[in-house]
Amino acid sequence: MTRISSSERATTRKARLACRSILAAVITTLSVGSGGSTAHAAPRIYTIGVDNKTPSGHLIQYTDFFPRRGTAVLRGDIVDFKWNKGSPDGFHTATLLKTIDSPGASSSPVVPDPDDGAQLQENPAVDEPSDPSCGTRGYPCAFDGSAQVNSGAFDNAPGHDFYAAINAPPGTTVTFVCLIHKAMVGTLSVVGRGASTVRSVNAAAVAQYPADTKDALAAEKAVRVPAPTSNSDGSTTWNAQAGAAGPYEQVLEFFPRSLSVKAGDRVAWTTKVTDAHTMTFPDGDASAADDYHHPVCEGGPLSTDTPAAEPPAPPCSNPTNFEVHSTPFPAGGTTLASPATVATSGLIVVGFPLFPDHYTFKLAGVGNYAYQCKVHDHMTGRVSAAS
Repeated sequence: MTRISSSERATTRKARLACRSILAAVITTLSVGSGGSTAHAAPRIYTIGVDNKTPSGHLIQYTDFFPRRGTAVLRGDIVDFKWNKGSPDGFHTATLLKTIDSPGASSSPVVPDPDDGAQLQENPAVDEPSDPSCGTRGYPCAFDGSAQVNSGAFDNAPGHDFYAAINAPPGTTVTFVCLIHKAMVGTLSVVGRGASTVRSVNAAAVAQYPADTKDALAAEKAVRVPAPTSNSDGSTTWNAQAGAAGPYEQVLEFFPRSLSVKAGDRVAWTTKVTDAHTMTFPDGDASAADDYHHPVCEGGPLSTDTPAAEPPAPPCSNPTNFEVHSTPFPAGGTTLASPATVATSGLIVVGFPLFPDHYTFKLAGVGNYAYQCKVHDHMTGRVSAAS
């Protein structure tokens, strides 16, 4: 996995992958499951990309499917949802909605943990597959429109494929979404004849990429950070922005990426996007304790939860006890005494009442303050404070 290898975020994602592998092996051994295609003898396999490769020198997450629309399939054809490895911080689901459901009604990414009082956890209904016994090329999950079929959430960096056999009747419009990014929506149609060719679908995906990239680079270029303001104590408050967005893209960058201030000044970060970010000091492993999520093995209401084991070991002796606790709120205070001070803004995001869209830190000491978004490992910034 192309991650900061010893960070807790990497451990979380690797533990998820290991847990899913164990679940799939166990369930496939014990049951036949609900996968498989029931229609014509030689189904086509169409590839629909999940996210795409970030351009050199930029950090862009494409909250888009490639192609997002225009694909026509016959009943029984198979779709390979393929996570693009070129998105370093991409993290998505490929979820086929019930025919009667509309996009935007996705589940909350964070929910209460019923066994641990006030503790929050990442929503298992989002993170985990609806049926871990299917989804492979040899055993695709069957989708007929009567129930949601969810891939589970996966990182792009290591790559992933989720295969679904489209068993809905002709005339059906199949809507697929990412449960993490509500605006990430695609459709395909089931037809009785005149299906798309595999080549035409691949060409549509290739043609869509430059337009998406143009939009992302335009959103990046359009960022305007307000001028600094003077405070009554003689210090200055500098402004910065966390992330930017195009119609189908999230620009995972801080604006400006580096900033020079004086010791005692403040920096106020604001976000204008629906993809959550943190400003966590310092960058890297030193602030792992303030990561917003922690993989654990559930101990039950009268037992203590224990940290999940690191891969390649199974995360938990009982895979069903694996869960990811979420601590998405600020910690460590708002004053950074030195570049080694550990503190986090918690999540800042637009559109979630539980979280703010801004956060301010005071940099009290001299030095170079490196920080990181713990949601997107490669999204980093630096503030240099002089005397």
